[in-house]
Amino acid sequence: MIEIAKAAGVSKANVFHHFRNKGELYKAVLTVANDQFDERLDELERDRSVSLESFEDFMLADIESRLGGSQATLLVRALLDYENEENFRIVEKLLSRQLQRLVDRIPYFHEDAGIRDAVDARAVAIVLTASKFMYLLLRPYMSAHDRSVLTPQRFSQQVGEILCRGALKPMEASLDGR
Repeated sequence: MIEIAKAAGVSKANVFHHFRNKGELYKAVLTVANDQFDERLDELERDRSVSLESFEDFMLADIESRLGGSQATLLVRALLDYENEENFRIVEKLLSRQLQRLVDRIPYFHEDAGIRDAVDARAVAIVLTASKFMYLLLRPYMSAHDRSVLTPQRFSQQVGEILCRGALKPMEASLDGR
């Protein structure tokens, strides 16, 4: 809590005035992250012209909001730390809700962005969520050159492209008709 107070430029007593313990502070940070995610998804849902580009913009805004912060690291750490049941439950609830909201939204992309009906919306939501967290977690380990090549905007476009069109070159004819 002393380090948190120093980083925030306030006294330790001020931190404890607002948060009784680290658990409450942790929950508050994750609540803010969840609220930001909800705002971006609500904005996407209000957009009547859903397209691959609007979907990529949603993903980019979500990534950019987390750059420089430790929210992704906190979420992943809590998921891997089964011994801290309170933090695990907070993150489990948060991610379950976010994944369900994405799953509910995916059918619109099936129609408007060309995602095949055979692709399970849950798989798409998991790929989106996992790729976002992995990008955020691994970005500090990329060389400066790699970061300039795979910017958050480029990453969001690439994920959208892979999910909507695939990573493989189109085949002229397929033996099984797919």
